[in-house]
Amino acid sequence: MELKLNGNRIKRIDLSNNLIEELPLFKLDNFKKLSDIIFSYNLIEEIPLFNVDDKNSIFDGNRIKRINENFFKNFKNLNSIDFYYNLIEELPIFNVENENLIFELNFSGNRIKRINENFFNNFKNLRAIDLSYNLIEELPLFNN
Repeated sequence: MELKLNGNRIKRIDLSNNLIEELPLFKLDNFKKLSDIIFSYNLIEEIPLFNVDDKNSIFDGNRIKRINENFFKNFKNLNSIDFYYNLIEELPIFNVENENLIFELNFSGNRIKRINENFFNNFKNLRAIDLSYNLIEELPLFNN
């Protein structure tokens, strides 16, 4: 199913607390003012690669186990993204474009056991990351 909406004035889309199991392919190019898209507390297990030019995305409280390494590649204005309280066990080395503006990542409340020492290399503008309430056993060497 393909979701195609036209919303030049819409700033926020909130689909939290529903029974959504899978996300459609998003084409929200006409949403020039979109700043937030929220899919909290659904039954989502997998996130497709979609092109949404929003500032904040929230996927907390779902059943996500894995995030594709190309997930962040299409975002150009993303400031923060939340994946807290999912079932994520591993963080891949994400492919991130240089102009990407990710400032905050939240992976708290998952099942992450270790962090690859190269995980942070592609997040040049990262200011905060929350990895609390995971199963982390050892820390990587944080090199500049």
